[in-house]
Amino acid sequence: MRALIDRIGSTALHGVYDVAGAVMTGETAEDYFTHLGDRLAHVHFTDSDPGGSHLAWGEGIIDLPKMIAFLRAQGYAGSLTVELTNWKYNVEPFAPMRQCVDAIRQAISAP
Repeated sequence: MRALIDRIGSTALHGVYDVAGAVMTGETAEDYFTHLGDRLAHVHFTDSDPGGSHLAWGEGIIDLPKMIAFLRAQGYAGSLTVELTNWKYNVEPFAPMRQCVDAIRQAISAP
């Protein structure tokens, strides 16, 4: 991804770290920060199962407090978006979205 960003040469182009997608491909948050550095501007911030499903926080395997601590340690100041693309949320998306907001608020308020 970094090679493509560098080849295009636009300061407007940045990379996205999709937490669930990375789980599915065996990549880590460290991989994204190592390779993209200051060219990482967005995180699809969602929990995941080992298969890469996009889940509400608390329903998968990602350690949210650890992820928040890692992002803080990197000095990450880009955007985070909750990405609930799992079919089970299609009929009633509000409860899992509230679950995500509550979990994220609790995690970012911890020291």
